[in-house]
Amino acid sequence: EQWSVNNLSFSNNCVLVLCLAGKAEYVFSDGSVISSQKDRILFFPPKNIRSGKADPQEPWHFISVNFDMVTLDGNRNAFYRVLSCIDSAPESVRAKFRKLSLLWKEKKYLYKLKCRILVEEILYELLSMVKSNTDSRSPSHFHEIEDVSVFLHQNFTKKISLKDINRLHGLSETHFRKLFHDATGMSVK
Repeated sequence: EQWSVNNLSFSNNCVLVLCLAGKAEYVFSDGSVISSQKDRILFFPPKNIRSGKADPQEPWHFISVNFDMVTLDGNRNAFYRVLSCIDSAPESVRAKFRKLSLLWKEKKYLYKLKCRILVEEILYELLSMVKSNTDSRSPSHFHEIEDVSVFLHQNFTKKISLKDINRLHGLSETHFRKLFHDATGMSVK
């Protein structure tokens, strides 16, 4: 039977997927589409509604992990805005995914603790990669986007206009929208 999911979403859990082989395509609630490719890592934050389907000619093989992560300061979504898709996972990350899958299947003593540690190591490595890539592209604007993201997360219950946001960073609305999307993978709205 061919792999597919329809309107999949998790309330609190993030999902990381390592594509091992084959092809699949995800369609998101906003109409955007992303395809799998070998060694690509996909990141889905909580409440991200998506449907997906594997290519019947090239069945999709993958390892996925669902997790909830809270930083030491209690922030649940500190890294959601910087992870989205990494086209070529380094071998060290792929090896950690394989080890994670094996530990989960074997279910030996303390396997959940070992799996949690591996997920955190994977996240650390991926976030370090993304940060170094972002810093080399546009370090000054990254920090402005980071400040606006923090402001939005702290004030999500309030009505905030783009003019309010523009006052925070001093960039044109069009330029800011592009920078924000490039940095977070999401629209400002």
